Amino acid sequence: MRIVGGWRSNRVGFGVLLMFPAAAVASVSTKVRSALSNDVRRLPGVSMKSAQGRRFKDIAEAILVEFGAGADVTRVRELASLKFSHEMIQAQVIAGDLAKTDDLVRLSNLIARMERDLRRRKASRAAMTPPAHSLANIIARHQREAAEKAAAGADDNGDGR
Repeated sequence: MRIVGGWRSNRVGFGVLLMFPAAAVASVSTKVRSALSNDVRRLPGVSMKSAQGRRFKDIAEAILVEFGAGADVTRVRELASLKFSHEMIQAQVIAGDLAKTDDLVRLSNLIARMERDLRRRKASRAAMTPPAHSLANIIARHQREAAEKAAAGADDNGDGR
């Protein structure tokens, strides 16, 4: 992160550069900065009460529903920002700015790649659950069987009761 002319910039990835006033970041407390960086639906320097802030929040919520709450915060924010930009460029194209059609196609392809990556990551997270034949499950099964045998042996202690 670096400060340029009173603005703090952060390159998020895929060439997307987020800019927000450095004063907005430096003037907030540590707890608020943590809330900003950990909450996918909030951005520093953006009023979430504005129409744009509410739309970003709605897009981020939809992404979280689709990809799960365990999705990477940075990637969800980036995808939400790209989808928000995609909507803005769509509006410009519909309004008659045909020069933006190339940007629209590029952004659509970028969004598709990011969604594919998030789907792949979600599938790998789901695949990480240990299968029934994992070492941990085998050890737990053996311990359970040994405990059952010990309990059965205590019941049949040979005194005839």
